Amino acid sequence: MSHMSSYFSAFPSALSFILWILIAEIPVIALLAYIIGMLKKLPGIAELEDQAALEIIKRRYASGEISKEEMDEIIEKIKSI
Repeated sequence: MSHMSSYFSAFPSALSFILWILIAEIPVIALLAYIIGMLKKLPGIAELEDQAALEIIKRRYASGEISKEEMDEIIEKIKSI
């Protein structure tokens, strides 16, 4: 019987640890994920990324690296994202 009681005595501490993770850690992680998601959706950041991508494409076209058709196709892909 003493063996069984030592087995069950570890259970409450494991259960409290799991509950602590659920109560304390998951909301913090969810809040961080929400904040990061909102920051990515800010218009300024998205526009800057699009402008940077368009500048790179225009530079590649100007240097002859890609054709006009390739440039137009890439620009359409960027705008559809």
